[in-house]
Amino acid sequence: MRLILPVVLLLTLNCFNKVIIAPFPFGGGADEELVEHIVYGKPHTGCFSRFGSHSKVLVIPIQGVIGADGLLSRGGTDVPQIKRTLDLAADDQDIKAILLLIDSPGGTVTASDQIHKLLSDHSSQFKRPIYAHVDGLGASGAYYIAMASQEINASPSAMVGSIGVILQSFSVRGLLDKVGIEYRSIKTGKNKDMLSPFRDLREDEKDFLQKQLSQVYERFLAHITASRKARLPEDRLRQLADGAVYGAEQSRDSGLIDSVSYVEEYLGQVQKKLSLADVSFVAYLPAGPDYNIYSMRSNAQHVNALSLLELPNRPTVQLYYLWDGGL
Repeated sequence: MRLILPVVLLLTLNCFNKVIIAPFPFGGGADEELVEHIVYGKPHTGCFSRFGSHSKVLVIPIQGVIGADGLLSRGGTDVPQIKRTLDLAADDQDIKAILLLIDSPGGTVTASDQIHKLLSDHSSQFKRPIYAHVDGLGASGAYYIAMASQEINASPSAMVGSIGVILQSFSVRGLLDKVGIEYRSIKTGKNKDMLSPFRDLREDEKDFLQKQLSQVYERFLAHITASRKARLPEDRLRQLADGAVYGAEQSRDSGLIDSVSYVEEYLGQVQKKLSLADVSFVAYLPAGPDYNIYSMRSNAQHVNALSLLELPNRPTVQLYYLWDGGL
C-alpha cells in the first residue's frame, strides 16, 4: 500500500500534463512550487505519454519592469527568475526552442544586459533557437533582451522601440530655498555628491554624465547591430534610436522587427519553422489556474512610476533602458 500511493500520485500528475519542478520564490515572496503548464497546443495523450519523447517550446514571459531582484511580486521580470527558469529547462531534453513573450517598458541597464546574456548563453549551449513575440510593448530594455532571439514578431497593436538610456534624478533645491534650509556637504572630491537632490548640477557634471550615458547607449546599438545587421543598417538604426516607440507595421518596415501577426498565428509559424509535427508550448509557473498563452500573465500588477520608487533595494539613481511612457 505504501508503494501504490506515490505511483498513483505520479501518474495523476502526468495525466494532468503538469509536473512539479521545484520550490521557487514566486509572487509575494513565499516559496511556491513551479509547475510545467501547457499554455498552448494539445496536451499529451494518455497517462504514460510523458515517459516518451515529446517536443516542447518553452515560453518565457518578459513582462513589467525589468530589474535585478524583488520585481516578481509586482508583475515584473527579474534576473533570478530567468536564471532559475533556464536552469530547469537545461534538464529537459524535450525543449527544442524558446519563445519570449514580451510586454515590458524595459528596466535597468544591468538587469537587461544580464538577462540577454543568460538567454544567449543558453541558446548557444543547448542549440535552442530563441524567438520573440511582442504582445503589447517591447520598449528599451525589453527590446535589448529581444536581441537574443533570431526573429522578432509583434502583434498588430504592439509598440516597439524606445532605444536609448535614461538617468533619472530630482532636485529639491527650490523647496529648500523657499523654507530657508541650507544644504551642507563635507566631501573628499568635488564630484562626491554628484546628482544630490539638494544642489544644482554643474555643467561639467552634466557633460561627464552625458559621456557615461553615451557609452551605454553605444553598447545598446552594438547589440542591435550584431543581431539585426542583415535587416537594419547602422545608419538607419541611429535615425530610429532617438527614444521613440513605433507601431508594429512601422517597426517591421524599418527593420526593428521581422513580422506582424497575432500571438496564436505566430506560434503556428514557429512550429513550422522548427519542423515539429507534435509540439506543446509550455511555461514554468506556480500551481493554480489553468494558464494559457493569454492568461499566463494575468497576475501581473501594474508597475507605475510611484511604485517603482518603492521597490526594495533600489538605488536612488540608476541607469535605465526604460521608456517612461510605458510605466
